Amino acid sequence: MRKAAQIFRERADATARHLTMEQGKPLAEAKGEVLAAADVIDWMADEGRRVYGRIVPPRDLRGTAHVTKHPVGPVAAFTPWNFPVNQVVRKLSAALATGNSIIVKAPEETPPRPPR
Repeated sequence: MRKAAQIFRERADATARHLTMEQGKPLAEAKGEVLAAADVIDWMADEGRRVYGRIVPPRDLRGTAHVTKHPVGPVAAFTPWNFPVNQVVRKLSAALATGNSIIVKAPEETPPRPPR
């Protein structure tokens, strides 16, 4: 995941240009979205390291209660049109960090830009 975040940062300018051409998002805002997505990937990579089991005090002291990590995937993720990179990254990196597979359904169309 950290390598993915690094690649996002290295390719931020190119990815932002594509985002602007495909969606009409202002270039500076598109680049900000890509860089923010890289930060989310790094953060989720850290969160994935903190997902571990623990022993919880039971109500009946004759036994124990254990919390364990079990992936539940595949995860279905539906994303909006207005933040196409960031919303996919948030869902994708959280699923992968917790051991799940994921299927992403992005919107098929972006609303047209109003004339300037």
